Amino acid sequence: MRAGTRPTCFARTTALAVLLLITGSAGLRAQTRSAPDPGLLERLQTYASRYAETITSVVAHEHFVQSVTFARSAPKSMELRADALMLRLPGEPQPVWFRDVYEVDGRKVRDRDERLFRLLELPAAGRLDAARRIAAESARYNLGRVPRTTNVPDLVFDYLLAPAGHLGLTVSGEATIDRQRVMVLKFVEKGSPSIVRSPAGRDVQARGRIWIAADTAAVIRSEVILGDMQANNTTPVDFAEDPRLPVRVPARLDERYRAPGELGRGIATYSDVRVFGVATTEQIRKPPPAAVRP
Repeated sequence: MRAGTRPTCFARTTALAVLLLITGSAGLRAQTRSAPDPGLLERLQTYASRYAETITSVVAHEHFVQSVTFARSAPKSMELRADALMLRLPGEPQPVWFRDVYEVDGRKVRDRDERLFRLLELPAAGRLDAARRIAAESARYNLGRVPRTTNVPDLVFDYLLAPAGHLGLTVSGEATIDRQRVMVLKFVEKGSPSIVRSPAGRDVQARGRIWIAADTAAVIRSEVILGDMQANNTTPVDFAEDPRLPVRVPARLDERYRAPGELGRGIATYSDVRVFGVATTEQIRKPPPAAVRP
């Protein structure tokens, strides 16, 4: 099975239930109509690779508010707080994303930070099983009847780092974000198997947009759309600068999904971004303590 392929109704094939697997070999194919400049494609590939390398040294706190409206039952909502990070695990060619929920609707479900740091300090051989358990536990807090593991902020990089020919890109125009003029690219997934698969193993082809700085190709905003007219999921994500890092980090995710009989939305914000170091022995050093919330 190719790395990066995952089942759901918006889920993935990875040993960790709510993890995002970034595929290894980068390659974008420009479409002939309104094709991006080859130099821009090269800068975008370089930036995506740098993001994947950098984000494995970052941990953040995620505040995730979900709500679901049903056709025949009362609406539901839930407020989560979690540790969020990318982690390299034995047997996985690239980092995987996961969230470790520590608070649900204001109720503490575990000690903040401590389990995460215990995981990071485990020998590599034991890290995978521990991460599996954490991921499976956190997946229980996704609202709605649609099982989905794509509500993570790094999803667009799965497509940017897919093998050559897997993605088609066209220039859509320009836009202004926070007073910065940016280039807008549209993408369509072409390869099979697709990055996201249905529970039955069928391809779920993605499409979407990417807002980038033309000079550096830094990803400033992304939007990934999955599904069809009956069931679909749209996930826009904003990325913010961090003076300590060479790439932008997730700042806000706004998930919207529609399925027969239900509409869902989830807004996640990311704060307390911390950087930890990895020595040559692969012994992970803890990041500094998080800022105290008011």
